[in-house]
Amino acid sequence: IKNLKLKNSYFASTETRFGSIAGYGVGKFENIYSDAIVVGKDSMVGGLIGQVGGAGATLEKCWFAGTVTNKANGTGILNNGRGTGGLIGYMNGVTNLTNCLNSGTVDVLMLTSSGVIDTRAGGFVGHSDAGYGWI
Repeated sequence: IKNLKLKNSYFASTETRFGSIAGYGVGKFENIYSDAIVVGKDSMVGGLIGQVGGAGATLEKCWFAGTVTNKANGTGILNNGRGTGGLIGYMNGVTNLTNCLNSGTVDVLMLTSSGVIDTRAGGFVGHSDAGYGWI
């Protein structure tokens, strides 16, 4: 995906793998901007991408300036409690971030489901099981 700008958008879902650009992303994302309000109620919620998969991704000149809120709080499956992040909720593929920015906010309620308590959240990535590169 290249040269995409989302302005004044609102996205809400109760599903896993959820973001304003892609739920599940691999490949190259270049020159992307989103100031969306993203409201999730499960795991892998990201401002831009919910989950970067095993094939990995490259994010270049990507900027999230919106709000990511995860309101699962026991109502979602939480898929092993994987994260909520400003750019990417969860990544398990090698990911390169070049000249990327999150000037938005990430808000996560304490996530509880089936005895699991989890608050994995981050400005760029909520949770990672993969290698990554920062430039």
